Amino acid sequence: MSNAFKTGEKVIIQIDYELNSDVEDANVGFGIVRVDGLDVYASNTRIDRVDKYSLSKKGTINIVINQFMVLSGHYHLDVAIEDENDEVIDFWREAVEFDVFSTISDVGIMRIEHNWEINNE
Repeated sequence: MSNAFKTGEKVIIQIDYELNSDVEDANVGFGIVRVDGLDVYASNTRIDRVDKYSLSKKGTINIVINQFMVLSGHYHLDVAIEDENDEVIDFWREAVEFDVFSTISDVGIMRIEHNWEINNE
């Protein structure tokens, strides 16, 4: 497991979980928070319209981010599991701390892909 990532690289968030019982129609979410408390990004399986699924007592969930466009800084990851009634089964605040580094000196919290078009007459 790495706790340092480069802006733009592929990142896989692996969540190994163990529950007291199966969870029907589960909802798993994650949030990326800068250490000063700024919410950078958050989503869950319902927001992303993942087909209904159940979680067995023990398993692994992977969240694949093909291009992690967060800029340099220190962050942490929050993770939550809810049941079909949106009741929290487990919530891990600051489950993992990590750093992001960049070789480009852009400013802000994320990189937005863009192109320049300059037309001189």
